Amino acid sequence: MSIDFKIFQALEKNIIDAGLCKGCGTCVLACEFEFIKMENNIPVYIGKSVCANCGMCLYICPSISKSSVNISKSLNKPLFYQARSNDIDFTEFGQVAGVTNTLAYTALMKGIKAIRSLKEGENITDIQSFNAYNKDQLLEGSGGKFFLAPISVEVDDPNKQEIESNLFIGLPCTLSSINTLQKYKFKNLNEIIKIKIGLFCRGILDPDKFKDFIIKRNLDLNSIIKINYFKKKNDQRILKLKLEKENVSINLEEKEWSQLVWEGCQYCHDFLAESSDLSIGWEGVPPGWQSIVVFTEIGNELLKFAINKKLLEIEPLPQESVKELNRIHELKDKNAKFV
Repeated sequence: MSIDFKIFQALEKNIIDAGLCKGCGTCVLACEFEFIKMENNIPVYIGKSVCANCGMCLYICPSISKSSVNISKSLNKPLFYQARSNDIDFTEFGQVAGVTNTLAYTALMKGIKAIRSLKEGENITDIQSFNAYNKDQLLEGSGGKFFLAPISVEVDDPNKQEIESNLFIGLPCTLSSINTLQKYKFKNLNEIIKIKIGLFCRGILDPDKFKDFIIKRNLDLNSIIKINYFKKKNDQRILKLKLEKENVSINLEEKEWSQLVWEGCQYCHDFLAESSDLSIGWEGVPPGWQSIVVFTEIGNELLKFAINKKLLEIEPLPQESVKELNRIHELKDKNAKFV
């Protein structure tokens, strides 16, 4: 008997084979029958029986729909800040400002059980999801992540006596799909993910393209400990690589950078991660600081708690910088391709 999986075939034909897949892996989570899994950063059908053709994998795909409305109570308008951590551990081992880990740690202090975050595996391009339950584990996932990291969240686990409330850190595409699933009360996702922190995103790097890029420069991928980049006003980017024995800076034109970006990212409309409770990035701020955009009351409460505990140094973001962030966001929306 042939297997009927016309819904997944539509996903495969119109999204995956067309180069639109963002590699977020939300379709894997959305398939209640576990007929889809990720292989080499793209979804594949592994079902051995007839697909129910529910269409959920297509419906939640961020390449098909724009960012979903946030399920949390939104503020009248987003709040913009610049901040840096007062915790030397987070600034030394993470990004320069350490804001993301500081807010994750704040959530643990407030009673959140686990932080769903990311860390490197075998090398800098191998990004894996993991749960952090304390500060030491948060430090394991410190540093910027510039590569694909398919979503991985445990739902309906019969072996767990108590559902763990999570803070979820993710990119705009993933958070948009998570919001859609929560909106329709998919399994127990509303009970699991209580807070969502987004990361500004111009596009993630394609692991294979980056490996070729590194090889051409006679560098050893496995010796790269940390990646960072800065965008200059002349549309150049400085890619900074921390290796085991040296530090390397590479100047890239915007066109060169875009050639390293994952193909599906050109269909993304969201730079600021509007589906999050608050989002964090490097644009619009001086060195050593990070931008914060607060979208919901949940995000605002988390930030206020961190301020009251003196975990963050924080200031209003200058209006010029607010305009710059909105300009980048609108430009990404305008330039995004449609399916």
